[in-house]
Amino acid sequence: MKTNTIVKIVAFVIMIVAAILQIIVMVNGDQAIEDSEALQDSLINPYLYESYIVLFATAAIALILSVFGVFKDPKKAKLALIGAGALVSVFGISYLLADGSDHSLYIVEGEESTFETSENVGTGLIAFYMLAGATILSIVYVEVTKIFNR
Repeated sequence: MKTNTIVKIVAFVIMIVAAILQIIVMVNGDQAIEDSEALQDSLINPYLYESYIVLFATAAIALILSVFGVFKDPKKAKLALIGAGALVSVFGISYLLADGSDHSLYIVEGEESTFETSENVGTGLIAFYMLAGATILSIVYVEVTKIFNR
């Protein structure tokens, strides 16, 4: 049996299980599920377990295929490592630039945010701005070079 056929069968089984769980949830109704912990355990938990299994299986497959790709073509692996190093550098620079000094200005779920939380949020925002800026600059560069190469 071909790998493609096996993948289709597994995807179809996962889809059927999800559809059955969804129908059971819709038949019972939202309010009944919110009110009964037993219904939550019997209906929602299988949904979550299926999601966890699919998530971890796809992550494992992606990692395994990436490792195989590295062994098949070492030149592409070098480029991938350069890209990963650049991404780590962006987050490192973002972390160094972020200061959590404004943490007392924000309230999270009724409590003041901590310095670490504010610093992590700042790191994420700075990294986002750097990556968005690099994306925009690369798009502009490609378009400008297209204009001059005609």
